[in-house]
Amino acid sequence: MRLASIRPTLLVATLMLTLSLTSMTSSLLFEEVEAASGIDVRPISYDMTYVSSSDRDNFALLSSHDPSNSGFTRPADLYLIDGMRNVSSQIQITVQNLGSNPSGSFQMRLVVLHDEYSGFELLNTTLSVNSINGGSTTTASHTWAPKYGGNHTLVATTLHSTDDNNGNDAYSDSLAVGQYYYKCDSAGAWTFAPGWTVDSTISLSGSAFNVGSGGTSSSYGANWDRSLSSPIFDYSNAHPSPNNYAKLGFFYTGSVATGDGMRLEFKDPTSNSWVNIVNNGFSFSASPDSNLNDGVSWLIQSEANRPGSSSLDPGMIIPTQTLHQQTQLRFRFISDNSDNAQGYWLDDMVIIYDEKAWPEEFQVQMSSSGGDGHARRGHWADHLVTIQNLGNITDQYSPSLTGIPQDWDYQFVHLSGSTILPSMSLELEPGESLTFKVQIKPGPGASTGSQSATATITSDNHGPSTASVSINTIVDPDYIPSWDPVPSTHYCLPGSSCEFSINLSNIGDGSDTFTVLATPVIQWENWTFDISYNQAPTVTIPSGSKSTVLLQADIPLTGLPGQKASIDVIAVSQADNTVSDTIRVNLTASMISNSGVGVAPDDIPEGGWWVEPNQSVIIPFTVWNNATSQDTFDFALDESNMRGWNASLPTSTNLVVRAGETGRILVTLNAPSNAQSGDPAPILMPQVTSTISGTAATPNPFTGIRVTMLHNLILRNLSNPTIITPGEPTSVAFEVENNGNGPEHAVVDISGIPSTWEYHIEVGGALLSGPISLSPSYDGNHIVQFQVIFTPPGGEEANLEVEIVVTVNPSEGTDLFESDNSFTIDARTERITRPVLEMDAESLEVRTDTFSLVTLTLMNDGNAVDGAMRIRIVADTILPGITSTLSNGGQSLTLNQWLDTPLPPQQELTLDWLIGVASDVPVGSNITFSIVFESSDDNQGNSQTINRTFVLAVTSHRELVFTHSFIEDTVLEPEQRMQFKVNATSYSSFTEELELQVTGGQVWSVICDNQEESAFQWMKVMPSSNDPEGRRASWDCELTAPSEDAYVPLEFTIKSDNEIFWSDVPDVSVKSVVIDDGGISLGFGTTEQQLPLVIGAVGLLFLIFVFGMIVAINKKRRDGYDEDDDDVEDNESYAQQTVAPSIQHTHAPAQQVVAVQPQPSSFTDEQFRAAGWTDDKIVEYRRQEVAEQQDAIAAQHAAAQQNTYASQVHHQPAHSQQSIQPIPQQQVPLQQQPAGNLASAFGSLGVTPEPETPEEDGEAIDTASALAALGTATNAVEDSETVAPDSTETMTTSNDGQGLPKVNCGFCQRNLTTDDKWVECTDCGIYSHAECRVGQQVCARCGSSN
Repeated sequence: MRLASIRPTLLVATLMLTLSLTSMTSSLLFEEVEAASGIDVRPISYDMTYVSSSDRDNFALLSSHDPSNSGFTRPADLYLIDGMRNVSSQIQITVQNLGSNPSGSFQMRLVVLHDEYSGFELLNTTLSVNSINGGSTTTASHTWAPKYGGNHTLVATTLHSTDDNNGNDAYSDSLAVGQYYYKCDSAGAWTFAPGWTVDSTISLSGSAFNVGSGGTSSSYGANWDRSLSSPIFDYSNAHPSPNNYAKLGFFYTGSVATGDGMRLEFKDPTSNSWVNIVNNGFSFSASPDSNLNDGVSWLIQSEANRPGSSSLDPGMIIPTQTLHQQTQLRFRFISDNSDNAQGYWLDDMVIIYDEKAWPEEFQVQMSSSGGDGHARRGHWADHLVTIQNLGNITDQYSPSLTGIPQDWDYQFVHLSGSTILPSMSLELEPGESLTFKVQIKPGPGASTGSQSATATITSDNHGPSTASVSINTIVDPDYIPSWDPVPSTHYCLPGSSCEFSINLSNIGDGSDTFTVLATPVIQWENWTFDISYNQAPTVTIPSGSKSTVLLQADIPLTGLPGQKASIDVIAVSQADNTVSDTIRVNLTASMISNSGVGVAPDDIPEGGWWVEPNQSVIIPFTVWNNATSQDTFDFALDESNMRGWNASLPTSTNLVVRAGETGRILVTLNAPSNAQSGDPAPILMPQVTSTISGTAATPNPFTGIRVTMLHNLILRNLSNPTIITPGEPTSVAFEVENNGNGPEHAVVDISGIPSTWEYHIEVGGALLSGPISLSPSYDGNHIVQFQVIFTPPGGEEANLEVEIVVTVNPSEGTDLFESDNSFTIDARTERITRPVLEMDAESLEVRTDTFSLVTLTLMNDGNAVDGAMRIRIVADTILPGITSTLSNGGQSLTLNQWLDTPLPPQQELTLDWLIGVASDVPVGSNITFSIVFESSDDNQGNSQTINRTFVLAVTSHRELVFTHSFIEDTVLEPEQRMQFKVNATSYSSFTEELELQVTGGQVWSVICDNQEESAFQWMKVMPSSNDPEGRRASWDCELTAPSEDAYVPLEFTIKSDNEIFWSDVPDVSVKSVVIDDGGISLGFGTTEQQLPLVIGAVGLLFLIFVFGMIVAINKKRRDGYDEDDDDVEDNESYAQQTVAPSIQHTHAPAQQVVAVQPQPSSFTDEQFRAAGWTDDKIVEYRRQEVAEQQDAIAAQHAAAQQNTYASQVHHQPAHSQQSIQPIPQQQVPLQQQPAGNLASAFGSLGVTPEPETPEEDGEAIDTASALAALGTATNAVEDSETVAPDSTETMTTSNDGQGLPKVNCGFCQRNLTTDDKWVECTDCGIYSHAECRVGQQVCARCGSSN
């Protein structure tokens, strides 16, 4: 890096040459006067070599000394350093004798200076130079191990006593010392990414770092991003603002393709990221040698050495900010995806940077001389201090002083008398000293005696380098006489002798004796005005006390009223006769005065005077002379309590008023600018004194002045939105300031807001309902911020431009400056779409075997159509038995499916979400559903997505079975008693509290569990049960048959919490049996008359028996699946009912509906496997699913058959067993539900139930279609609620009681038969004739193009 100083060196050499020529010219001119010695020696160059051969081998390639001995040929100026820190080198200076005579031996001084500091000598030594013949050269050497790295300056100066030309004795050149050198022969502490290796094939000495595959046939891959990272260096000693850049130098060779290269990056320890200095480009991408088989060419990068330099010198710049305690760099090789080459080899690296001076280089000493300083209060005391630079660097210092009281003063002064200002520094070279004065001035309240302080000197370059010294100041006592103020004049009547007193105070620090004397100033003939004869010539007064001094006045009768005399009275301290005090005393010949002063009532306007702030009013004061002779008066005004008001008197305040007359003085009273409304002016107290008699007039104070109210409101806008979002509140902030002079009520008015917009005003977050109260400025509540908040309707027109004017006015009066009372908001509405999602519940607790309906309401609360709106429902877990169906009335989707819901502005869409919970879902299951409602991005590109969570908790399982012990067609005689049981079996997961109610119990005298209940209600509590057999309970009851006339049907009802679970009317009747002799009497007619009826009854019973057997056989055939589950005990027949699935609406009490058919599973085999199910378990589940479907069909057959049979037979058959569900209030009769629900289910697919024909009995229902239809549970429920009362009549019953529906065409509405060709819509599932579908673009039902 010595190249940076070539030009300065040439300049120095030029100057030296000029001086040499000048010297030679001078010698030629004066050779006759003085003979020359013929000796002219000068240093001309230097060379620096490493002392150790190993050091030469390690550092030579990038050092200034010729490395050709190492087998490496390079240009002489291609180097970065001259030596290495802490490595011994020999500095060899070449000295030339330009003279003609031998020089003889002499001395030469060798100095090396640190370039970053002034006068910092790193080396200062003297070398001996052997004699040099004229025109010859020699060398002198010195061995030195630099302890500072960086850029330095070498200065060699010849010290020859008889040198003919001293102008060329000095030679200087740059000297660079490196801190880090690495030969790249091994990895060392460097970190290699894949692709980086140590290659010995291509190197300058030993090995080199290579990125590629190595060797002469090296290559690298496409899309490489590979780094070579250095170890961590501690460079915390780097100078923070060096004159020269830090440099990294290295040799490199190889080749890269276009678009490939190397980037030098540095680690930022704060962010732990790598920072490049080439804006993501390449630090170098040259190809020094693309053919490594014919010899190797090496290159070194060059950049400027210092800021502003245009020349390029070897080495790459290291940014100063990257030099710290954890400095780390890396070479990052980057290639693109094509045209690869050999790669790079890096060899011999060196780092050089300028170092800070060590702390021990800075030292300073400070001392004081001259002893203590003395001064009285208000005078300077001098202290001499001396500082000396004991360090090795020229340094600048700043003096300071601490420890003096607050009211004291100090300054630093050169011995020459010039002041050392705080902005000045004291510069000292190493070893130099400086003496200056520290001046200290005691304050006016200083106590006498000693006061110590500390003077400190601090280095400007190295703060810890300081020195201090303690100095002591003696405060000397003061001896000070002081006369107290006296009246402007003393009065004495002509022909009288008067004595007056004045006061003398001792304000010094000690007791003192003062000499008093008087000197005349104005005297009249025969007048006496002097120190009284009764006054001693000296007065002794203790410190802080005062004494009276008497004066004598004698005025002859010839003295005229108003005639004046004056003397000066002097007091001199006897302790210090240089200290004295003088006061002038006046004497006036007086008269007898009688006067008054005030404001005449006739001059006061009605209501008094009113004045605005910073304005004035003129008040006339009248002086009445009530004496018998003319008098002269001097007018004044007491201004001791004016409170900021200002009174101006006329230029002349002297009045001459004749006896019995008046005079006037006009006083101008100015109100302060901050005068507040209603404030009274201060009391004006006039003071009038006769200048002749000295008598004061009788004063009449005046108070009749008030301040008027000024209204001055200022409105400032704090935020001014230009874009208004419909549907969202826009807040515009203002502040209103009361700049008036009193409390104010500011009324806020807003105009220009469209009538459909809502707006209000808030102050401090509270709604403003009246004016804003503002205090005057001095009370601190004169500025109040408020917000105008307006909300356009969500559907407001886009790009509507509005001008909204906000105005503030005082509630009373007129504002002084109305221009700053209003602000106009110019804004326009933006085009928006905004999704809104509302749910009628966010969680639901359900039982198993139920359906729940949740209503979702979607809305586009914007002013533009949003075609991107869509919604889907996702579950956090897939649990078999949980189904989810989202329907918009025409399209139904399951979980994870998006439902497109494009909405016009301000339109709502209601969706029905049906959640099914199968009976086998474990109690305690919790499923969290995520409802995601998306729309298009807002105007800032932010996504508009609403995420809501819905938690479904399966809290319980309810399953109840009820039976009774009545047999079919039980006939009792009146008063006959009978025992019976009502049995209950609970499989519920919670405790059931069941109430048996017997309707007609009073007539039948029913008693259960040996308890008589007037309400005929008996309670059973059945705890929860985990037993597969359930938990059983029974009511043991007894009845007594009534008479035939009192007969009423007996009805059993079991309910809990007003919910009916079971109801049954046992087939029991009362009949009186009359038995005649010889036969059986039916109670009417004769035996002959009764015989045909008996025969007919027997025949009818036989037909009933045959029909019952047929029904039983068919039922047995249908119930074959459940033969193992039937359990008849003790010949009791059970009318059995079970709780069926119910649909729960979140907005109303749960509605229970009959599950016509089981819902097919919504889970695939893959989902089951993902949940951990085995294949055997899946097969078993599918088998059970098919069985449940078949059971559902059989149950449908049985229900239809029971309806038919119930219409034909009055009594239920014996041993009947029926499946029921809990009966809610106002529920559709049980026998109508299956048909109605089935019709509704098929109705959602456009299916009309039709009468069956005998030919269709053998055909099975399309179970998949029916179950798919029932899967759209929302439509099924809604349709079931709107079926007409006779809707069940459209379903006819075949011999086995099963109704088979027919399907209508979606286009022509005609029935589809097995002979027709059908087409199914894949989106909504509706069927149609194939010929009707031809030519149609979309589905007739859902509009789908599929």
